[in-house]
Amino acid sequence: MVIRLGVEDVRLRPRPEEARRRRISILRRIRSCGILVSVSSVVSQDPQILGGEAVFTGTRVPVKSLFDHLEAGDSIEQFLEGFPSVKREQVIALLEEAREHALSAS
Repeated sequence: MVIRLGVEDVRLRPRPEEARRRRISILRRIRSCGILVSVSSVVSQDPQILGGEAVFTGTRVPVKSLFDHLEAGDSIEQFLEGFPSVKREQVIALLEEAREHALSAS
């Protein structure tokens, strides 16, 4: 949205929750077409990879496996040793996104 103030225009950004709803809506439409979907900066889904299960982008490693390892008491380093195609930065970014999501829901 652009607000005209005469001398200069002010562009307003959508609220975070509006942007998130819009992004989810777009992702649902794309997913229904059966193409690769970037769910976040580090997670992708593709019907041709593991039946559409969420994986770390650029890998075939399911995101669920990270949470399974953490739940079992493994460290991030232990997880990364077992899945060398996943980068530490991807794991940290995913955990940060999960944290933001959890905190915004409360």
